[in-house]
Amino acid sequence: PQIDVLTTMAEIHCAVNYLHGVDMFAFDIETFNGQPSCISFSARPHHAYVIPFIQHFNPVWSANDELHIWTLLAKLFADPNPKKVAQNIAFDGHVLYAAMGIQINNFYFDTMHAHKLLHAELPKGLDTLTSIYTEYPYYKDNAKGHWYGDDVLWKYNALDSICTYLCARGIIQDLIE
Repeated sequence: PQIDVLTTMAEIHCAVNYLHGVDMFAFDIETFNGQPSCISFSARPHHAYVIPFIQHFNPVWSANDELHIWTLLAKLFADPNPKKVAQNIAFDGHVLYAAMGIQINNFYFDTMHAHKLLHAELPKGLDTLTSIYTEYPYYKDNAKGHWYGDDVLWKYNALDSICTYLCARGIIQDLIE
């Protein structure tokens, strides 16, 4: 996969502008002590953007820059045009609203709940969906339970968005058929 970890304001502006113009994007949030530590977006197969907020347990951005980033993201999530996709929106939507006051406009698809409608007998975790709808190997143990480093977390976050995007496309196709 191509994973772009955005480390400058110019990169973030460019990525957010791109996401405003797509038909659909998947997103995922990782948290540390209830606050977003990074957020990722995927709007095409095998590619994700990651915006880190914590590195080595310290803020990545100045307070002003972080506020500006969240303002850009609030406008992105408020935009009625791109369809928003997530795996278990109850978590990511709650984090966005509770931690940042961001509401999601045009939330389109929850892969976890849609998969459960199609296959009630199967587990609904992203690991299961990834094994059905993508060719990505199992990665879900790479950043859970222990601290393996920022790069590992950011890759994990990116893979969650990429796989959610790919799973959404597959599940939508299955629902149509």
